Amino acid sequence: MAGENDCAFCKIINHELPEFKIYEDDKYLAFLSIDPKAIGHTILVPKKHCRWAHEIDNPGEFFSLGVKISKACMKGMNAETVSFLTLGMQVPHAALWIVPRNEGDHHGKLIDFSVHLHFSKEQYEAIAEKIRQSF
Repeated sequence: MAGENDCAFCKIINHELPEFKIYEDDKYLAFLSIDPKAIGHTILVPKKHCRWAHEIDNPGEFFSLGVKISKACMKGMNAETVSFLTLGMQVPHAALWIVPRNEGDHHGKLIDFSVHLHFSKEQYEAIAEKIRQSF
């Protein structure tokens, strides 16, 4: 099982890997997914390494921040809603996926994990800026 030393999200938190930052404070970091399922797909993680969402020190605070970020994603991406997913399978670190959604998008009712959107660095930067400006 991967640990903190080889956790991709911990490397992003420690600035060892690049990210397109949406939000950061002393406890949490939100950034655009490098394997987005929709334009503006954002990942919120606690800076303290933990494997699962139920291990987060203050889950209420974490999910409240997720709601705040989701509203910025909806506004910035002109989305009708977002889908929240708490995962820990792809990367062994608690994470909240915030996936902007519109009726009739390519997902249908459920998130299609086979979707792999691709953006240039400039496109990622523009998407991140739109979301940051929507707080």
